Amino acid sequence: MATTRTGQTTAGVRPMTADELFQLPKDEARGELIQGVFYPAMPAGGRHGKIEARLAWLLGNVVQPSGLGTVMTGDPGIVLERGPDTVRAPDVAYFSAERLPPETDITRFLDAVPDLVVEIVSPSNRPSEIREKAEMWTSFGARLVWVVWPETMAVDVYRPEESVVTLGAEDTLTGQDVLPEFSCPVQDIFG
Repeated sequence: MATTRTGQTTAGVRPMTADELFQLPKDEARGELIQGVFYPAMPAGGRHGKIEARLAWLLGNVVQPSGLGTVMTGDPGIVLERGPDTVRAPDVAYFSAERLPPETDITRFLDAVPDLVVEIVSPSNRPSEIREKAEMWTSFGARLVWVVWPETMAVDVYRPEESVVTLGAEDTLTGQDVLPEFSCPVQDIFG
């Protein structure tokens, strides 16, 4: 018997699919699907939204003029696995043109894993939950994950098979080899 993060048991419940999640009314579908179990998410609040918009704008200013790929925000659904399905929703995602060609139909959840994922920690998030999510992204092929901590004005940088690096407000966040054109003082993320 499985238990959701909200404490509900899932015994005897058929796993939800990505297609079923996509068909839910939008006011019922805010959340993620992890191995067929839906985990609802609360709206994250104004500070979260401000940081999300700022990072999408900063990344977009590098990515769009050069045609390097696509930056998405607004919790785009990314299918990481099927049978049972897992659909995660990054706060901000950058896809290189190689991973998500410009002509890709993006009207449904995406089957492409972002090159760069940004997760912004909300007051309702537990540190262990955020760590698991960042590690899941890298295990499914994200080349770089930034976990943004608004309370401490810090960013944890995850890379596959590397130790996590924590950057403080006085440090510089870079896109490394994933997006070498990107560089920004960490404190600028928080406006």
